[in-house]
Amino acid sequence: MFHPYFKNGTKPRAIHEAGYGDTPAEVGATVARAVSLGIVGGNIEDAADGRLFDIETATARLAAARGAASGDRFVLNARTDAFFVGGVDDPFAETVERARRYLEVGADCIFVPGVRDLDTIRRLVDEIAAPVNMVAGLTAPVIDARTLFSLGVKRVSVGGSIARASFDTVERAGRELLEHGTLGFLDGAVSYAGLQQRLGA
Repeated sequence: MFHPYFKNGTKPRAIHEAGYGDTPAEVGATVARAVSLGIVGGNIEDAADGRLFDIETATARLAAARGAASGDRFVLNARTDAFFVGGVDDPFAETVERARRYLEVGADCIFVPGVRDLDTIRRLVDEIAAPVNMVAGLTAPVIDARTLFSLGVKRVSVGGSIARASFDTVERAGRELLEHGTLGFLDGAVSYAGLQQRLGA
């Protein structure tokens, strides 16, 4: 989620990945626009600003998304954040019920970030009657992709993990330069010519 600013310094409402709109109609419009551009799939979250939408609102938003992308070409990945943002007494039961409702209105698969326990992941896969998606590298201890697949998960995302690792590399390089003046961070780095070749220059 991010909060952009207009050039005059005013701040619009929050922009988030829950369909980029506050109402089912806005979610439907977002998905319709995506389909018109040739996009063939997307995630719709059921939380914004750190809180879950109530289940009726979340279901209506997904129904609007499905209505805007009818047929079998657009994969509608319904993300439920009961584990990730919390705020519910029983995140497992909440996730399973939300998954059931979302599938009823046309979701193709269910995305459940923030699960930290292998047995819980296995139970979710057993209880949800659709492909289950998870994120590798989001929780501590880290659950890797191979383990997730072995539990029956069908799609594994790395989310922002690669970007976070890249930022850490940049920070360590800067600290080495600042504190020691050395270039050890270049050990093993791709050459300039090699980079140009990879980029097709």
